Amino acid sequence: MSEANSAIGSEVIDQVLEAGRLAPSAANNQPWKVTVQGAQIRIYADPEHSNSFVDIDQTMAFTSLGCFIEHLVIACRALGVVHTLSMQQWSGFADPVAILTLSSGSGARMISGSDQRLFDLVRTRCTNRLPGDGRIIDAGTMKSLSEAVASAEVGIRISTVSDPDEKARIGRILGRVDRLRMVHRQLHEQMFKDEIRWTEEDAELSNDGVDIRTVEDEVAIRSYGALRSHDAVLATPREVLEAGTPAMFSTSSHIACLSTSGAPSRERFLAAGRSVARLFLAAAGLDIGMQPWTVLPYLHVRAAHHGGIGFSREECDAILAADAEARQVFGIGPAESILLYCRLSRSRAPKVKARRRTLQCIVKREP
Repeated sequence: MSEANSAIGSEVIDQVLEAGRLAPSAANNQPWKVTVQGAQIRIYADPEHSNSFVDIDQTMAFTSLGCFIEHLVIACRALGVVHTLSMQQWSGFADPVAILTLSSGSGARMISGSDQRLFDLVRTRCTNRLPGDGRIIDAGTMKSLSEAVASAEVGIRISTVSDPDEKARIGRILGRVDRLRMVHRQLHEQMFKDEIRWTEEDAELSNDGVDIRTVEDEVAIRSYGALRSHDAVLATPREVLEAGTPAMFSTSSHIACLSTSGAPSRERFLAAGRSVARLFLAAAGLDIGMQPWTVLPYLHVRAAHHGGIGFSREECDAILAADAEARQVFGIGPAESILLYCRLSRSRAPKVKARRRTLQCIVKREP
C-alpha cells in the first residue's frame, strides 16, 4: 500500500461508500458488493442479487452497478479526493466489475461545482412512483436534464416525448409488455414474490426490494394485491392489465428513453447506469419526479440476442414488436441500443422511501 493511499482516512472511504450504498437500482435490488483494501475499492456483482429472469446476462445488474459506480465517482469529486477508476474485463462473479483507487495526491477536480450539488442530493433522491400533475416541464429544465445525462461522458443520449398522443402510444406499447410480464409465470413469480415487499415488516427485514407502500395509493395497492395469484392474473381481462401504464404516462410531463450506438452489452448497460445516476440526481435537484420503466430493454435482449430462451414464439414476437414500435416513437434506429425508459413528472415528493442494505452487508474489508 502506497504512502499516498495510506493517507486516505477510513471516514473518507466510508463517505464514498455511503454514496454508493444509496445509488438507485432496478427494483431496489442493490446487486453490488465491495471489497476494500487500503484505499482501493473493488466493486463486484452480487450473484445473490443478479439471478432473475429479467436480468439476462446480468444486463440489469450492470445498469444498477453503473449507478453505484457513478455515485462513488460523484462522491470522490465532491469531496476533493483524487481517484482512478479502472473498468475490468468481467467473465464471472469472481471478477471485479471495476476498481476505484483513492489517493491524497494533488489533482482532485470538481466539474464547475456540479458534482458537489449532485452529492448533496444523494440522500434525498428517490424513485417517485406517484402520478404527476400533468404539467409540462419547461425546455430549460429539460435541457439541464439532458446535460446531466451527457455529463457522465459515456456516450449515452436521451430522447423524450411530451405530446399527449405520443405519451399515450408509448404507454400502450409498454403496457402490453407489462401485461406479458404478469402473464408469464416465472416473471410473475419473481415480481410478486421476490421483488415486492408487501408489508413494512418485510421491507425492514430485507432492506431491499420494492416497498409497496412507496406507491402511496391504497386503491393501486389493493389492485396489485389482487394480482398476487397467477391464476388471478390469467382471469383478468387483457385491457385491464394493460391500462395502468398509459394511465400513469398520461399524468407525466415527458417519457424518456436512454440509448447508445451499437448492440446491447453489459458494458453499454453499465454506461447507461452511470448516466441514469446523474439524471436521477439532477431531477431531484430540480424537483422533478423520476421513475424508471425498465423491463422492455432486458426482455428485448433475451428475445433478440439469446434466442428467446424461456419465451414462447408468440411472446418473443410481442417483445420484438414492442421494441420496434417504441423505436418509432423516439426516432431511434436499429443500429442503436435502447437501454432504459423512464417517466419524468411534476409531482409531490414521496413520503415513503425505499430501504437500503447497510454498509456492513455489502462491504468486506481486507487488511
